[in-house]
Amino acid sequence: MKECGLCRHSRLDDNLWCQEPQCPVEDAPGRLRAGDRAGEVEIVQWITTLPAATLYKARRGAEVVLLKVAHPGYEDKLKREALFLAGHAHPVLPRLLPALSLAAPAEHPYGRTAARGRIVYFAVFEYVEGQVLREFLDRDPQPWYLTTGWLIAGLADALAFLNDRSLLHLCLSPEVVLVRFDQENVPRPILTDLGLACPYEDLPRHWRPAFALPAYTAPELAQGGAVGLATDVYGIGRLFVEMLTGQPPTRGASPAAADRQLAERTDIVVLPQLAGRAAAADPRRRPTSTQLFLQELLSALPPVPREHRARALRTEALWMVAVAVVLVSLLLLAAIIFI
Repeated sequence: MKECGLCRHSRLDDNLWCQEPQCPVEDAPGRLRAGDRAGEVEIVQWITTLPAATLYKARRGAEVVLLKVAHPGYEDKLKREALFLAGHAHPVLPRLLPALSLAAPAEHPYGRTAARGRIVYFAVFEYVEGQVLREFLDRDPQPWYLTTGWLIAGLADALAFLNDRSLLHLCLSPEVVLVRFDQENVPRPILTDLGLACPYEDLPRHWRPAFALPAYTAPELAQGGAVGLATDVYGIGRLFVEMLTGQPPTRGASPAAADRQLAERTDIVVLPQLAGRAAAADPRRRPTSTQLFLQELLSALPPVPREHRARALRTEALWMVAVAVVLVSLLLLAAIIFI
């Protein structure tokens, strides 16, 4: 099965033609099915099709993992992502696992294998039980403002982390985000795709319009203008506007329409104003970096609650439980014998 990451159409017979001029779907591999194997990894379930890769829930031995398989012609992008993640960790970025189970991530950050008659490149990540943000917004297009603010803050923090290491993303959209909700119902996003994932100076060599969805692409990137840190601010701002207004962006729509929709959020004031500036067509109106955007956002929100994970029992407690079970068993056995 093939699926278009832009129009979301799919065909069981792998025959698909998309009218989007930059759509890479005709070069995409057929979607792997449950039970298919990529080396030692077995596909469990398709999760989403991205412009340059497909994401799956998979199993390697007894371990459930995320498997990312590059589309033909986009292998270098997956390699760049894997090499970066092998040396960097952030709560909102996926945690890279070795492509070969007996190796270290730094030794084999990505792998290559045969699957359904072709050679594919893949990366393996720690599994996250979440929902693609696009699917979440299809169900709840205008989430509670704190859900929106905290989720946007997490993504902005991840983009700032990349930017601080001289990497541009440029490709943010709801399709590349997994979101899970913790026990307190706080959103915890995972950025499943690192976008361009290369230093600023390498942009002309690596950039392809097919990396990003047109409606989320900054005007200066689409029209050949000066690209910089403020370009990543546009991506996070465009997503912020969508979640505050409940309206997905439409390519070619007038910016004034989004401004009117933001103005209707009279229940909150600062967040719509910040979102409008971040998604401004003119880069000079935006915060100059994702870090500055994040600082403004956090100053307008209550602190993001820390996640309280269920604590595992200590080793001593486990031993005490085991001893108690043994003693009770012996007493029951003795009672049975002497009755």
